[in-house]
Amino acid sequence: MNYASKYRLVLVAAAAAAFFSDLIAFLMDAKLIPFTVTHAFLLFAIACVPVLTRPPADRGQRQAVFFWCFATLVVIFVSLSWAQLGEGGQTLFRNRVFGIIFLVLMLLLFSDRQTCRFAAGAVVCVTLVSVALNIYEMFAPGTFSTNPGRSAGLYENSNKSGAALVLGMIVGLEVVSMRWQVLYALAVGVGVATTFSRSAMLGWALMASLAIAMRHGTGRFTRYALIVALAGAVSGPAVILYLEDRGMLDDNTASRANFEIGGESDEYRFEAAQFALDVIVEHPFLGRGTGASVEPPFDFVGPHNIYLALMIEHGILGGLILPALLVASTWGAASEFRPITVPLAIFLSYWGFFSHNILEERYILFVVALATSFTAAPPPPRPATPGLIS
Repeated sequence: MNYASKYRLVLVAAAAAAFFSDLIAFLMDAKLIPFTVTHAFLLFAIACVPVLTRPPADRGQRQAVFFWCFATLVVIFVSLSWAQLGEGGQTLFRNRVFGIIFLVLMLLLFSDRQTCRFAAGAVVCVTLVSVALNIYEMFAPGTFSTNPGRSAGLYENSNKSGAALVLGMIVGLEVVSMRWQVLYALAVGVGVATTFSRSAMLGWALMASLAIAMRHGTGRFTRYALIVALAGAVSGPAVILYLEDRGMLDDNTASRANFEIGGESDEYRFEAAQFALDVIVEHPFLGRGTGASVEPPFDFVGPHNIYLALMIEHGILGGLILPALLVASTWGAASEFRPITVPLAIFLSYWGFFSHNILEERYILFVVALATSFTAAPPPPRPATPGLIS
């Protein structure tokens, strides 16, 4: 391995540690570093220049995502002409543009299969550390999370933490040994459970089932599922009762643990969805322009739905932006990579109904770039086979 390849791997490890883990954002919010996430990204981009002078060997699958990035940037900038941007809209505009640039940079950085596997290994390490931090925070509420009682680790937001762990499981299973894959998925499930994010817990259950079934077959999966379901049915209520007795669960968290619907959070989201539908009906074709999804009346509670958010900004066709990205990044993947691409596409399609920040979240874009690069990067060259005549 030459120095350029080693340097590329160092950059990949740094990207996973700084951006997939959301470490930079955590340090910035804690005022432990004197610069912003954008400044850190610009410094990282400059550091990547020496290894980006040579494009990836095979850009077939990447080409579709590059086209999506270009088309989305055009839509974002064109819709600025009728947008009325306040401070929130300007921040969203910058975050979305930098998110697309980040996606392009990661696509270029993950240049070959070896780099992709190394990146997936880095994701596994970050995911396991995040699980450990979430478990620790259960016994030290409020250490990281903005919602004490619901673990979040470095992500600070419990829902983000849950989604990041599920994505780490989907991609990480590619490089975890077959004998440890089920235990890895279960460890991630424990980390997700500590967030008490209902959407993330359901997403983990569905994606873990799908990913394990695709990798181990339905017969072995059924046995695993029965054992896990039995263990959960026996231990789950006891754990919740223990946490309640220790005063570690408030009413909101307890209702989430029981998957109750209709709390204050649900009412806010329902109202935001109603506002969003009213705005979409008023501006069905062009929308209200880039950034409108965080301007009044959405400055207090966002739509919590990427499809509604993009339709508010860009009209009905805006609801196709995320599906177009998922199709571009996963369509036509070889069968060996479908255990990554299929769960990823399904989970992000599902997660779009619960988050309006998908196109700005670096941990999501990191995984999308990695999944795309896995399917696009050429396999390592096979050793030459000696011929019959030497």
